[in-house]
Amino acid sequence: MYGGHHGNTSLGARPVTEAMPAKRTTSSGREFGVLLATVRQQGTVTRSALARDTRLSRPVVAQRVADLQKLGIIIAAGSEASSGGRPPRQVQFNTELGHLLVADISATSIDVAIADLSGAIRA
Repeated sequence: MYGGHHGNTSLGARPVTEAMPAKRTTSSGREFGVLLATVRQQGTVTRSALARDTRLSRPVVAQRVADLQKLGIIIAAGSEASSGGRPPRQVQFNTELGHLLVADISATSIDVAIADLSGAIRA
C-alpha cells in the first residue's frame, strides 16, 4: 500500500496491485543514433539532407543537430552554394573529439598506433 493506508483508497492511497505510471521513453536516443550514423557515413551534410535521408522532421533534425553541436560531436563545416536565400549550412562529424590507441598483436609482433574517431591513423 502507498501512503501508509491499509486498504483505504478513498484517502488517495493506491493499493500495491495498481500499476504505477510507466516511465516514458522517447525516441531521441534513436534519433541521435540515426543522425550521427548518417553524418559519419556522408561526411559533410546539410540539415535538409539529414531530414530527407533519415525521414525525421526538420524541427527534430534541427534540435538534435544543435544538441550534438553543443556536445562537440558534430561541428560546422561551411555552407553549400545558395539557390536563392540563405546558403544551407553543413555539418560534419568531429573526428578530433577524441583519439583511440589501437594495437595489432600477432604471435611475433605488436604494432601500436593512434587513430582519430574516423579510424584514420594519426601516429
